[in-house]
Amino acid sequence: MRHEDIDGQGGILTGTLVATHDGWRPVETIAPGDLVLTFDEGLTPVLDVNFARSGAEARGTARAGAALHVPPRALDNRQAMTLLPGQKVLLEADLAEALFGDPFVLIAAGALAGYRGIVPLDHGGGGAVVSLVFDRPQVVHAEGLALLYCPEARPDWVSMLEADVGAHYSMLSPMQERRFVAMLRQGETTAAPQVPFAAAEGQAALSPSRMVS
Repeated sequence: MRHEDIDGQGGILTGTLVATHDGWRPVETIAPGDLVLTFDEGLTPVLDVNFARSGAEARGTARAGAALHVPPRALDNRQAMTLLPGQKVLLEADLAEALFGDPFVLIAAGALAGYRGIVPLDHGGGGAVVSLVFDRPQVVHAEGLALLYCPEARPDWVSMLEADVGAHYSMLSPMQERRFVAMLRQGETTAAPQVPFAAAEGQAALSPSRMVS
């Protein structure tokens, strides 16, 4: 267990309830060896738990900006929750299936501002930031059916866009995330555009998919 600063990876704020083998528990009470319910592999042991400062330090990330207030049901969460802007959220959407051939896509919380009532806060969210470490990237259940991405531990918290996570999930660029969320807000959920999504942004084609390995 380590206490450190984070850099661009998000993390789960203390007080957030996470599904475990013995029910819903505040993330800060989870310890190495506990079993956490993951999206793809069911109950999975936690290898390590890292703590970092929040507030101004947590906002100084690659996804600079305020924490996000997520109202009940916006992300299938049962009650309001707060997310850091760099925290990746797994969304299920018809638009993702139309664009990528898979209904699931990872989006940074910061890109969701304005979607389903999600709004930036005027402070860092309060509390410490907790990172659950597994033997490989996982998606955990939080506050009901909200799905939060936990990357595997990497030295100096290397950017997920630069890390080798292709065997698990493909990532969208920040520009692609913003465009995808804008299309969600506009209700364009039934057909992909004529120009390939990633190519239109000058990026290599991406195919987000559920973790299968």
